[in-house]
Amino acid sequence: MSLRDVLKEILSSVEGALGVAVVRLDGEVVDSHTLDGGLRIEKVAPDLGILAKVSAYAARKLSAGPVDYSVVSAEKYVLLLSAVEVDYALVIALRQGGNLGKARLQMKKNLERVAAQLRSLVP
Repeated sequence: MSLRDVLKEILSSVEGALGVAVVRLDGEVVDSHTLDGGLRIEKVAPDLGILAKVSAYAARKLSAGPVDYSVVSAEKYVLLLSAVEVDYALVIALRQGGNLGKARLQMKKNLERVAAQLRSLVP
């Protein structure tokens, strides 16, 4: 199973999901999958990398432990972001009112699968 297959499976499992991507923390999109007309995550990938770094820094500064995930909730969309490996993040984009709980569950269930696919891609 490829990384794209894992992303498609995640997207199809979450009601209201518009797109899913794996991004490097420097902003490069490793792979993504969106529904037709879905949110183009690559437009904000560099900003998502910064969000992941700042979230981890804030947690470290508070001695809060590692960040499980970050959520950005806006008028139209919700972005759920979780670290995968050291330099990557998994992002799920939902329409407002989408099933955030199911997105969190799918993220938790699939982080290791995404990490395994990344390890096979990176020498």
